[in-house]
Amino acid sequence: MGKIENAMFEVAEKHNFKTVKCWFFPTEKEKTELLNKYGLKVKRMISFSRPTLLPTGIKGWLQTFSAPAFVNIPKEMHEKLIDEIAEKVEKELEKNENGQIIADYVRLRFEAVKE
Repeated sequence: MGKIENAMFEVAEKHNFKTVKCWFFPTEKEKTELLNKYGLKVKRMISFSRPTLLPTGIKGWLQTFSAPAFVNIPKEMHEKLIDEIAEKVEKELEKNENGQIIADYVRLRFEAVKE
C-alpha cells in the first residue's frame, strides 16, 4: 500500500494539489506506543507482507478508495490524477502471471491485554 499512497501524494503535488492522509499504516513501534497510551500491554506483534491481487486493477482500486484522499481536489481532476497514479504505480508494483497488479499490503497482527 505504501507505493500506491506515495504515488498519490507525488502526483497530486505535481499538479499543486494536496491529498488528505486518510489511512493509517503504523509501524510495530507506533502501534505499540498507541496501545500503551490507552493502557494496553502488547503480548506479541508481527508484521508481514500480504501481497493482494487487485482484480479491477490499480485504476479500479483508486476509483473505489481515493475519494477521501482527494476531498480537497476538484472532482474534474480526479480521473486525470488516477490515470497518472496508475501509470506510475503499474511500473512499481508486482504483477501475477496474468499481468494483474498485486498491491504491496502489509498486515500487522497483535495481541494486547488491559493492565
